[in-house]
Amino acid sequence: MMNREAKQRRITGNGEEPYLWKDRPERRPTRRPSRPVRHYAPEPPRESREDQYKRYVGYQNRAVMYGTLIIVVLVLFMEIGKLSEISSQRKRINAIYEENKTLTAEIEGLEVQLCMETRPSIIKQKAGTIGMITPAENEVCVLRTVVRRTTDTAQTAESGTRAR
Repeated sequence: MMNREAKQRRITGNGEEPYLWKDRPERRPTRRPSRPVRHYAPEPPRESREDQYKRYVGYQNRAVMYGTLIIVVLVLFMEIGKLSEISSQRKRINAIYEENKTLTAEIEGLEVQLCMETRPSIIKQKAGTIGMITPAENEVCVLRTVVRRTTDTAQTAESGTRAR
């Protein structure tokens, strides 16, 4: 059997020793280049005018869609605000109606009381309780009112009674 070196010499054909992977020199540390190397990506092909127009129209359509959406949302918020204002106004109106009912009932009660107070029989009865008397048929009562002008706008009045 042949040794390994002899076998390798025979394969290479010359008298040199074969290159073995163990014999390779150690790697040198890589040095940075003095100037950075730029690796540019290949430029994409330019868009045609038709494609540019389609993209532009697409942007316009999106802008119109978003603008419309914003306007719809704003109008919706405004309508909600109006509806809440209407409901608060309705509450106020209902409270006013209730107050109106109570005041109307009070007015009707006062009108009934006024009718009761203006009846002649009630007036005679109350006059008798405070000491007033009814004049006889042959007596005449005259009420006299004297008006004095103290200034152009103010007037004072005195009333007197005289029995005959």
